Amino acid sequence: MGVVIFICLLSGPHARWVKKFLPNTANRVVFVVIVSGIIVAWIGQAAEAINHGQRGQEYFPLAFAVLCGGALYRFIHVWWLKSDKPASPGSFS
Repeated sequence: MGVVIFICLLSGPHARWVKKFLPNTANRVVFVVIVSGIIVAWIGQAAEAINHGQRGQEYFPLAFAVLCGGALYRFIHVWWLKSDKPASPGSFS
């Protein structure tokens, strides 16, 4: 499941199959909220396992959660924060 989420995040919101899977803003918001919760849970589980002394096993999930967090930031930035529309003459930038 994590690999599918990571691929979806890396593809970005403008990929054809992502647009088919997440056609409108409401679906994307729900996706972002769910994925954010999953990433926080992964980080929490990995940190707890590292605190209990299982160092060799949990560095990979922790690194994967951080990579997914970066990909989620990129997904949000491309979809929501980066405006492709030119500013109108009367607007402030």
